[in-house]
Amino acid sequence: MLGTNLVVQSYVIINEGCPLAISTEGTDHVRIRCGGSTGDAFEIVVQYGALRALVELGVDALQEVDAVGADCQDVGEFALQVGE
Repeated sequence: MLGTNLVVQSYVIINEGCPLAISTEGTDHVRIRCGGSTGDAFEIVVQYGALRALVELGVDALQEVDAVGADCQDVGEFALQVGE
């Protein structure tokens, strides 16, 4: 365990074209499914505040990649504390 707010058990690489689905799960989190409906899928549960931070980071990363060109490997690292 890396901290009280994050438990790491595995990692996943999501390539372009990978099926993605998201569903609301109650009042405080969503479930994100990466991959098909068979046994090759990966699921992650994200609380709404963390999802908002993830989306904001994604927007920032896409803007930087678009600015420097999609083929550039030298892009910045983005980090955001949930709740900032």
